[in-house]
Amino acid sequence: MLFSRKEEDLARNEAIILEQYTHWWIFVIPSLLLLFGFYLWLKAVSNGSFSLYSLIVFDEPTATAGTLKYQIQFYLQQGSQLLREHLPDSIYAFLSQTRLHPMKWLSQLVIVYALYRTIRAILTFLTTKITVTNFRVLVETGLFKPQVVEFPKMHIDAFHIKKGLFSRFFQVGTLIIQATGGLTVKLPAIKSPHILTTEVVETNSL
Repeated sequence: MLFSRKEEDLARNEAIILEQYTHWWIFVIPSLLLLFGFYLWLKAVSNGSFSLYSLIVFDEPTATAGTLKYQIQFYLQQGSQLLREHLPDSIYAFLSQTRLHPMKWLSQLVIVYALYRTIRAILTFLTTKITVTNFRVLVETGLFKPQVVEFPKMHIDAFHIKKGLFSRFFQVGTLIIQATGGLTVKLPAIKSPHILTTEVVETNSL
């Protein structure tokens, strides 16, 4: 955590009851995306590329004669042969020399998106903190533009906790805080969010 709340920042007779942070689970999805991107990149390297010219080449029909599939393959093969016979040399050279790398492009998009998700996860992990006092709930976020959202306990309308199929085994969930006036804060991958909500409810009832 890059910043922490000091005792002198609290009001008179206010005490910190609980502090919660982002769990390492926030890195799971970005890491899986990154691994998937590298897997696609390795597949692209092994499979190579293909030329634009190969897109207009159709082989002899392989389906049973007289069927609709056979007729489609036959007309495609005939049209392909006719096109290649009348294709200018300049266009043939262009189509033959232009290589396509769809798997490589897809892998690059996945890797870039995974890196974006990873950077977001790092910033969230380092800068998110929830402080529960006997008067209020404070949510601190942001690195370059730090901000603090304050929820007086009496103005909190509801807590929502969303857990995934596997994250629930690590007691991790997305915490949504709704307050009077429509103010809502969504905090992903919070460690033991149920403990936080229990503390708020118990201290608020005192």
